[in-house]
Amino acid sequence: MAGGEGRPGATASVSGGDLDRLMQTEQRLQAVVAECEVEVARIRAAAQEAAEAARVQHEGELAAALQALEERVTAEGHAEVHRLESKYRAEKIAFDGVSADQVAELAGVVIRRLLGETTTTSERGSGSS
Repeated sequence: MAGGEGRPGATASVSGGDLDRLMQTEQRLQAVVAECEVEVARIRAAAQEAAEAARVQHEGELAAALQALEERVTAEGHAEVHRLESKYRAEKIAFDGVSADQVAELAGVVIRRLLGETTTTSERGSGSS
């Protein structure tokens, strides 16, 4: 029989030896597990540091992009205000050159045209009845 099963004393010594080997194996495995746990902790810490660095970098890039956008929008707003003010000044200069007599004359032309169209329209309406 294998392992000295036929001899009672041999079984006890083999079993004791097996138990010693099992205990040594368990100790080695516990040491390996402890080393692995240390390595896992190191890897986790490195990953967390990398994630934090990436977050900080991303926030920095986002802040810079936001700042650039704000500056661009502000500059475009100022440019648009400047453009409108320039247009206003040009139109004001054009209207400032028109005299009161010219305004009165042009108003008369407009009124005559409106009255002429109204008369023509009412004459057309009564003529077709």
